[in-house]
Amino acid sequence: MTTDGELFDAQTRATERETLPAYASAFWSFARFADSKEARITIGWSMPLGGLEFRSGATTFVTKFGGVEPVQDSGLPFVEESLGIVHHMPSLEEEEWNAHLERLAADYLLFFVHRALFGQCRRMWEHLAGGQMHGEPDVVDNAFIFGPTLPKFRGRICYSHFRRDKTVAVLAPECPIGRLPPQSAGAWKSEPTPAFWHDSSARRWVAAGARSANEGGPRLSSFDLIVPTGDGLSGKLIAGLPRAATLWREKATLVQNLLDRDRELARLAVWQNSEVYLPRGLARAVRAAVLGETLSQATARRKEMRRNASSAERKFYDELGKEIELREEIDGPEGEIAGLRALVFCKAVEVSQAGQKRPAGSKAFRDVKSAADSVPRALAAIKEEVGEYTFSR
Repeated sequence: MTTDGELFDAQTRATERETLPAYASAFWSFARFADSKEARITIGWSMPLGGLEFRSGATTFVTKFGGVEPVQDSGLPFVEESLGIVHHMPSLEEEEWNAHLERLAADYLLFFVHRALFGQCRRMWEHLAGGQMHGEPDVVDNAFIFGPTLPKFRGRICYSHFRRDKTVAVLAPECPIGRLPPQSAGAWKSEPTPAFWHDSSARRWVAAGARSANEGGPRLSSFDLIVPTGDGLSGKLIAGLPRAATLWREKATLVQNLLDRDRELARLAVWQNSEVYLPRGLARAVRAAVLGETLSQATARRKEMRRNASSAERKFYDELGKEIELREEIDGPEGEIAGLRALVFCKAVEVSQAGQKRPAGSKAFRDVKSAADSVPRALAAIKEEVGEYTFSR
């Protein structure tokens, strides 16, 4: 049962969130195929709809690497280095594969940032939009990318059209893909790395590990700010904006406030269902990336199952559909609810038939568990496979 104190804290956090600046978020991941010459890169994204709501989605593309012999780059290694996206300790040949994936991920993340901050690249991100139907803006001033930091992404941002009134931050910049991101409840260090007297387009802020009496709960404990000099290639400087160290500090304070005040607990199988506190918008982007392809496959599979069903199976499927619609926990963004219900439907059919022995060629459903029993089992199985955050709004 929720206590009055817990209800008050939840309402207070909701009010604080409404005063925070709007931001877009992106989370990217990859999956290797067995032949090692193909990989699938998925980018989950979210855009604010006003208040506490976000619109989220995911884009997936498959790439092939056809290089025969590795090529050693002779450029600037500190700019174009491979960070071990696929292999943490790559061989000479694997460095080419790393660099190939890093270039693609950096390009697509750049498209996302341009679409979110400037409204460009609409053909690439045609479904990425704010709440235009409700009057919310189609672009925002802040974009968060979940790490790791990609040198190629940093270089592309710095050489693209950019303005000082836009903020790009890479959260958990040192976290390898698939690893649990570091979190802390301690205070933020006042000085970044590198120091302000060094010329750099990116600086990192970290939080201390120890928790002080005045600090809140855990949150992501590090981020990189990317701030190229000037106001892009527009030809005119924007008057009245801060410069030098003041600019860096103001942007850092903005990101720190978001990480401190906009925290949502997410448990996902990608992080072994461990507790991870993320900004609400970023949590939506991670969830979309994890579920995107799974939901589309479940939707297609459900249609196929109903098309090929016998009369007895159709009756059972109808019972499942009614039971799923009654379940309040099977909820989510408007664009995902149909896919979530399809996912539960397909998993419920699997668990209803698990361990059943039928005569060869028989389609009798006499040994199948009831719909009311199958749906809870399906929910538990999905949360174990994908994560407990699967059905959060």
